[in-house]
Amino acid sequence: ILNIYSILIGKLIFGLCSGVITVAGSKMLDETVPPSLLGSYGIATNLYIASGITIVLLMGAGLPAEDNVAAYFDDQFYLVIFGFPILLNVGMLLMMCCVLKEDSIIFNLKHGNEKDALALIHKVYDKDHDLMLA
Repeated sequence: ILNIYSILIGKLIFGLCSGVITVAGSKMLDETVPPSLLGSYGIATNLYIASGITIVLLMGAGLPAEDNVAAYFDDQFYLVIFGFPILLNVGMLLMMCCVLKEDSIIFNLKHGNEKDALALIHKVYDKDHDLMLA
């Protein structure tokens, strides 16, 4: 290990971000998904976090062997490790700006956007769900 402090800071940032997304993701699901469907969608946040951790661990397999220090200086795989999250985030930001432009139902109601909230309610609660409630 060349620099233990950079590893510790990285683990701290990773843990903080994972904790925030776990809490925020659950809150977003509570605000947008009907209570009857929470069981189906409730696992999504933890599944995505576990998938992300798995991808990180698999990318580590592309690094040179630990005992071959000289290979670390010649290896360019770090570009893939740094570039992959950048590509994912650019794709996510484009989707949030162009495709997934809705706010949550509760946010719209709190800010007086009843028309948008009603449109979201119609998207979330389909006609089959309404029949189950009747």
